[in-house]
Amino acid sequence: MTQETVQTILATSGVLIGLYLAFFKSYFTEKGKNLATKEDIGEVTRIVEETKKQFTADTEYLKNRLNLFSQSFHSIKTLERDALIEINRKYSDWLHTLTSFSLVFYNYDNYELLKEYDFIFSNKQKEFEIAEDNLHLYMHDEELRKT
Repeated sequence: MTQETVQTILATSGVLIGLYLAFFKSYFTEKGKNLATKEDIGEVTRIVEETKKQFTADTEYLKNRLNLFSQSFHSIKTLERDALIEINRKYSDWLHTLTSFSLVFYNYDNYELLKEYDFIFSNKQKEFEIAEDNLHLYMHDEELRKT
């Protein structure tokens, strides 16, 4: 082999190696970009999933709080309604007892029975006042409380 042939072979080999390296350099550069993109997508996906998980947990917490508030509000409104019904019943009972009482049948001979009616009237009034106090625990409407 002559020196020219060796130089030609070396030159050709150099060109082939250069082309080969240039190709692989661009190949590996592109491969590196793809790998970096894949890692970035993985990180973004992880962040999105964590955010979804936290959002779901926060939503459940808020739903539970709202449900508890709703149940409490409903219970208070039920107690308020029951207190209104009870005060009306006690007032009607007291008023009926007072209006149905007549002094026509009493005189100096049997006036002692009036003490029993006085006790009944006082007891009806006390029951009404207890119902009224119970209502004031729940009522916040000043217009209703004035009566």
